[in-house]
Amino acid sequence: MMTTDSNVQDGVTLIHLQKITAAERKKDEAVNALRSARKAAKVDGVSLKALDAVRVLAKLDSHELTQDFNDIVRYARLLQVPLYSQLEMFDAPDGSTGEEEIIARAASDGLRAGRMGEEGKTTKYDPGSPAGQAWLEYWRKGQDELLSAIKEIPVSDKAPDEPKKKRGRPPGSGKKAKTPESPTDFDEDDDKVVPLRH
Repeated sequence: MMTTDSNVQDGVTLIHLQKITAAERKKDEAVNALRSARKAAKVDGVSLKALDAVRVLAKLDSHELTQDFNDIVRYARLLQVPLYSQLEMFDAPDGSTGEEEIIARAASDGLRAGRMGEEGKTTKYDPGSPAGQAWLEYWRKGQDELLSAIKEIPVSDKAPDEPKKKRGRPPGSGKKAKTPESPTDFDEDDDKVVPLRH
């Protein structure tokens, strides 16, 4: 068990305090950015609940995914949710791991990675293999779709957390009054008497 040293120097404590505070600030900024991104998606009509569920499924391998779908069908049938009849259409694969299935899985993984903006080096497939080539080809297609979607966003759209600009001049941006040389000097702009301050 690790124990703390009560005789640690103040300078060391302050250094760690600064690092912890900076990390907390970054975490808060990331949380706020995530909230803003989710809020923007919701405003545009994206079903966050459905998207989150699919994102969880996207992290599963084919066996886990098949098992989860089978469980969903079973639970839906048990609770008499009408959806189960549609879900039964997704039959479990026969368990074969032939080259065609591997290539199809790689293509699907690549397309998803491209659409999600992941880097091209994130592939788990050997780049020289047919599966690796399929992954890269469909990753590029996913990237193209993502880029097209980004280009369709109107330039004038503002992020939800972007503050609205106030109209008029900001405080202190106007002309400063000239320091009068006598008690009755006139301001040239508005012909008002500027009293001499002592």
